[in-house]
Amino acid sequence: MVIYINRFGMTELRICTSVFMLFIAVAFIALVVRLYVNRVPVFRIAATWATVLLIALGAVNIDAFVAEYNVDAFLDGRLSHVDIDKLEDLDLAAVPALIKLENEGFKASKISNTYSIEARQALIRLNSKYFGDGVYGGESPEPGSWNYSDYRGKTELEKHFK
Repeated sequence: MVIYINRFGMTELRICTSVFMLFIAVAFIALVVRLYVNRVPVFRIAATWATVLLIALGAVNIDAFVAEYNVDAFLDGRLSHVDIDKLEDLDLAAVPALIKLENEGFKASKISNTYSIEARQALIRLNSKYFGDGVYGGESPEPGSWNYSDYRGKTELEKHFK
């Protein structure tokens, strides 16, 4: 999975698959140890790891992590391309990464200028989606709908287009 991520970049599914592989590895190790030590609580170990990994997946902003990883890997040269459409699909979580790609791309080389232009266009589309005409129709947000990723993305968009 590490080789696959290094070659093609990070996605939400690759993170979930890697976490599941980690869970299976711990459960397998517990089963192997159980062959030699009868008192190893395999089910308790597996249930504890499953709980810990699910809490970790819930606490981490996966979309922001995917966007940051892919942009950083592209700018460092570890990835040969970055999928701007996929980043845009990540919505507001990808705004800081798109801004970084736009700013750093013009400095880096002519190859990444194309990516910088595409990142700029994605930022314009996201800006019009969230700050265009008719967005604030007087409706208040639903209770519990606020999250840090949206707040950070909207704040970055406002600063970027002022």
